[in-house]
Amino acid sequence: MNTQELINGCIEIEQAAAHIYSSFMQLFPEERGFWEGLVNDELSHTSFLLEANRVGMFDGVPSEEMLLSGRIIFDTVIFTRNVKKSILYGPVSHEDALKIALKLEETMVEIFTNQLIAKLSHYQSRTALDEMLAAERSHLDKIRNRMIDAGFLKLS
Repeated sequence: MNTQELINGCIEIEQAAAHIYSSFMQLFPEERGFWEGLVNDELSHTSFLLEANRVGMFDGVPSEEMLLSGRIIFDTVIFTRNVKKSILYGPVSHEDALKIALKLEETMVEIFTNQLIAKLSHYQSRTALDEMLAAERSHLDKIRNRMIDAGFLKLS
C-alpha cells in the first residue's frame, strides 16, 4: 500500500467507527451521551484526516516513517464492515457493543493513527494535533470505565 492508500484506509476506519458508535447510540438510548461523545470524536478525527490530506500534511512525512502495513488496514476495514453487518442483522447486547468498541479502539490502526499524528506534529502546528491525540487516548479509558461500571470488566 502506498501512503495515500494507508491514509484513505485510516479515514475509512474512522468513518466506520463513527457509524458503529452511532448505531450503538440508537440501540442503547440510555447511554446516548457516552456513544455520542465517541461519535463526535471519530467525526472530528475523520475531518482532521481529510483536511490534513487535502492540504498535503502527509506529504512532509518521510515514507520510512509510515510504519503501518497494508494488511493491518485491510483487516481492520474488514472488521468494521463485519461489525456494521452484524448490527444490522443480529441483536447486539450492551456488553457486546462495549467489547466491539474496545477492540476497535485497540486496533493497530488506532495506534498507527496516533503515531502518524505524533509524527505530523513535527511538521505542523501542534494545537489541533494535541487535541485529537488527547481525545483518542481518552476513548480506551471511557470504554473500559463504562465496562467496569456495567460489571462487564473487572480490575485485576
